[in-house]
Amino acid sequence: MRENVGTWDAFLRSSMGAMLLGLGIVNKSKSLICVGAMELATGITRWCPVFELFGINTAEEDFYFEEDEEEISIPSPS
Repeated sequence: MRENVGTWDAFLRSSMGAMLLGLGIVNKSKSLICVGAMELATGITRWCPVFELFGINTAEEDFYFEEDEEEISIPSPS
């Protein structure tokens, strides 16, 4: 399985999934528990079957700063 959920998307899915799961448990709502568990699972695994179906990939939108690292030299006190 190739990841198709980006970093921020996974963070939001995990957060909302945990909140909905807790809300479903407190209110004894099976539908909230199912939706919360599904969102939490997609956030943890970073793979969404609906995204796969429609060809959406937010993992490619992650920004990685790959700048040339410059070596900084600090002059020693004389």
